[in-house]
Amino acid sequence: MSSFTIWLNDIKRWDVKSAKAAKFRNDHPTFQPFGNFVEEATELAYVADEPDTEWPVYGVNNVDGVFLSHSQLGKNFRTPYKKIFKDWFFHNPTRANVGSLGRVREALEHAITSPEYQVWKIKDKEWSADYVEVLLKMPFFNYLVDVHRVGGVKERLYVQDLLQMPIPNRNSKFQSAIVDQWRAGTENIAREAEAIEAEEQRLVDGVFSDVGITIDSSTPRGKCFALNLHNLSRWGVSFNRPHWTLNSLMTSDRYPCRPLSTVAMVNPQRERRIAPEDIISFVPMEAVSSISGAIEDSEDRPFAEVASGYTAFENGDVIWAKITPCMENGKSAIASGLTNGVGFGSTEFHVIRPIDPNEMLSEYLWILLRLKKIREAAARFFTGSAGQQRVPASFLEDLWIPVPDINAQREIVAKVMDSRAIVAKKRGSMKELSENMTARIERQILSGILDTKTR
Repeated sequence: MSSFTIWLNDIKRWDVKSAKAAKFRNDHPTFQPFGNFVEEATELAYVADEPDTEWPVYGVNNVDGVFLSHSQLGKNFRTPYKKIFKDWFFHNPTRANVGSLGRVREALEHAITSPEYQVWKIKDKEWSADYVEVLLKMPFFNYLVDVHRVGGVKERLYVQDLLQMPIPNRNSKFQSAIVDQWRAGTENIAREAEAIEAEEQRLVDGVFSDVGITIDSSTPRGKCFALNLHNLSRWGVSFNRPHWTLNSLMTSDRYPCRPLSTVAMVNPQRERRIAPEDIISFVPMEAVSSISGAIEDSEDRPFAEVASGYTAFENGDVIWAKITPCMENGKSAIASGLTNGVGFGSTEFHVIRPIDPNEMLSEYLWILLRLKKIREAAARFFTGSAGQQRVPASFLEDLWIPVPDINAQREIVAKVMDSRAIVAKKRGSMKELSENMTARIERQILSGILDTKTR
């Protein structure tokens, strides 16, 4: 839309975005304000009043939607947080335009989210949470989010702006048909994604096999077995079924193996002095991609805002999610390009820093710790209650890893990255398939006409 005309009395603010919003309304005169179907949810949790309660804090991003970010004791909160419940929705007001909106599919007891996030829920009984969730994925919805944001340098989408967005009103039968199509399409794409992930794993495993590094894949013991007491490191049948231990999980016939703690520090103390006014990078859990294994977004913040209650790291550190399901999904990254070389992020990150960069590459450690078999092994060591289980630092510290010389590490890293580049092309094709499906469903939503050929 390079140029267009709109009547002055149709715009609510004197800016281009307001004009674009007005044009969309005029082009779709039958659409109704989103506020006819949803409403703001404003229930607060006064978390500090329960200092010893562990509160599950949920985040939202444009990849995972709503997810469990971390848990925090009530005494460590400064302000009330917002309550959330199953089938409610919320979004990040500063990042809604890039898709950071989502539905609360499951919520643990005491579930909360940031007071900065905008929380809302369905009020029209004819509308289903499944259908609204599909709406959030549509390009036209994202366009409306963008043109309804307000503010100066940092625009935001508040609930009152969301409620003004013109949305097509579709009956329950139509909604159900759209949801069925969306599910069928996403299930097909999910199968493609699983196949691509399996291929990536096969290629990476091939690299390690070629250099003589093996990860234990032996069949676990049966459901009934006997062990000497001194061979137990923890109680429990499921924990003791595997044959491997932390010093035998990874082996090599070519390189020496050593505990990770002898070549890297786990959760090192912050060494750099930072002034309260210094700007640093803030990296929440949602900023780390489980697909690329990289920090894909961060925010610049004054150190004073994150001085307590967050995990510190520096350029060259590996940050590795320790909480379920982020750990299993592969949320880990090498910190790079941090403002002033320093980052702060979720307390649910472990930080791994090579003791001597000339002996151990961060990239090599990152590749090892992202291996699916290593993540599966880490899950064996979870501690905590269901939904808030975490991998203790001792798993990383006591894990024996092959330690090739630095040149061999560089070769391994290069080969793995070549394999990932091959897979990235297939992910690009899968993305195109997903975009085509989304475009087809969007056409039906906007027109109100179902495509019977796709049903």
